[in-house]
Amino acid sequence: MPGSPDTSYNASAITKEGAGTMEFTTHSWVWGGLNLNNGSIITAGGNGGFGFFSGAVNINSGTTLTINSDGTGFGYNNGWKPSSVNIVGGTVNGGGNHVWGISGGVNMTGGTLSSASYQWNFTDLNTVASSTTSTVTGALNIRGDGGYSTMVINVADGAAETDLLMSGNITGGPGITKRGAGQLVLSGTNSYSGNTTVEAGTLVVNGSIANATTTTVQSGA
Repeated sequence: MPGSPDTSYNASAITKEGAGTMEFTTHSWVWGGLNLNNGSIITAGGNGGFGFFSGAVNINSGTTLTINSDGTGFGYNNGWKPSSVNIVGGTVNGGGNHVWGISGGVNMTGGTLSSASYQWNFTDLNTVASSTTSTVTGALNIRGDGGYSTMVINVADGAAETDLLMSGNITGGPGITKRGAGQLVLSGTNSYSGNTTVEAGTLVVNGSIANATTTTVQSGA
């Protein structure tokens, strides 16, 4: 496990119960994961690429995880960023201008991935069939410096008419690949320049994808 001058590692996951708010104001520990079952947690941003959680981050119904504006969000160094972020009816909110990445993608069953000017950066976004719409707001930056050429968005078909709504602007060089039988709605003014490929299900563009190189809809989608 790599180290940081002011950061120690604890393999145990944090489980948060109770309606109150828990706040991390300094970056002195990296925990093995997070189970947010009730209430809310506020953290400072990651310190030099070292985040607060290295295992699975689970955000359950009615709860909120807020990452403040300083630092590098969830972190980006291998071993010091989440293995996955799993939003089950809860909210993850980023408040700054930073880009972060995680190794296992974001998995949503309803709930919200929200921000103002924060730029989310990950390679895989998956939604589970749900009666409520999963929502992503704020800027989403698809970066190619991680060695990938596309962001895969896998949308399951649930009871909600719109399974996944992405209302923020998607930027960056790589494109997106839509998989799964569900409906994805892009309502932002997107400026990513890679390809748009729809392998399955439905893609509705209420905003724009004017800079996309090519748009391909495969048979059956």
